[in-house]
Order: sequence, then C-alpha cells, then structure tokens
Amino acid sequence: MKLYLLPILLLSMAVHGNYISQLEVSNRLHEHSLLYVLNNRAALKVDLASSDIKVVTEALMKVLIAWELSDGVNGIETGDVLIEVWKHNPLLVGSWFDSKPNSKKSWLTSQDYLFNGLLETGSYQEALKLKDEVVASLQKLPVGKSRTCDQYLKILLVLEIPNYENS
Repeated sequence: MKLYLLPILLLSMAVHGNYISQLEVSNRLHEHSLLYVLNNRAALKVDLASSDIKVVTEALMKVLIAWELSDGVNGIETGDVLIEVWKHNPLLVGSWFDSKPNSKKSWLTSQDYLFNGLLETGSYQEALKLKDEVVASLQKLPVGKSRTCDQYLKILLVLEIPNYENS
C-alpha cells in the first residue's frame, strides 16, 4: 500500500457511505451530477471513447456539468473521467473550455492533483500511459485550433508524475 495515501483512504472509507447517501437525498444539481458520474464511471469512460459523436457529446455534457459544479476532491473524481475525452476528442472538450475561462483555469491548474489522484487508484505506469496518450492526441491537432488544447499540451509536456512505487 502507498503509505502517503493512507490518511486519504481512511477518511474516504469512513465518510464515503455517508457521503453517497447524502448525495442521493439531495435536491441540488451539483450533487446529483457528481453522484451520476461516481455511479457510472466505467460506462461514461466507454461512451467518451466512442466513435459515435452523439454518444461522446451526451456523455461529455454529463461529465462537464459535474466538473463545472464540483470543487476539491469532487473535481478529481470527475476529472479522472473527463480526461478520457482528451484522449479521443481533444478538440471537442478543448472548445468547451475555450468558452469557459474559469473552468479552463481550474482544469489546467488541477493536473498535479488529478494525476496524483490517479496514482491512488492505479499504478505509476498507468498514469504515465494516460498522460502520454493525451499528449499524443493533443500533438495531432494544428497549433492554434484551440487555445485550451495548446495550453494543456504545454502543461502536460512539463508535468512530472511522481513515482512512489520506487520509493
């Protein structure tokens, strides 16, 4: 077990059941959108990788609502799903962020947290592979097609993912 994550894991386990039940009885949009993403992560990731643009767009809108209304850890929870679309349709998600400056800033500045969060649920190699896939997808786009895509590529190219497995 990764000891640096133990406090986060224990806190998560202690409050997760209660937290989910609180979301289920809420009448607030941000809580329901987050609950939807949490309960449908795998299906959303499949939809975001689809070749059917209608399927991708519908899934993306669900995740973007959760992202737009999230904060803190919830942003990481939705971000780990949202990153899927960057691998397959970067211009689609980049164009959305181009029109949402506050969300774009939040996305671009959360990459350290996002990739550290990915280390909690996966391995260093999986996080590195995901980063490399997104970089490759962004590098295929013409420069200037999306300001967000250009900025995101620059951030990912210098982002260092810590390798705690060798510590």
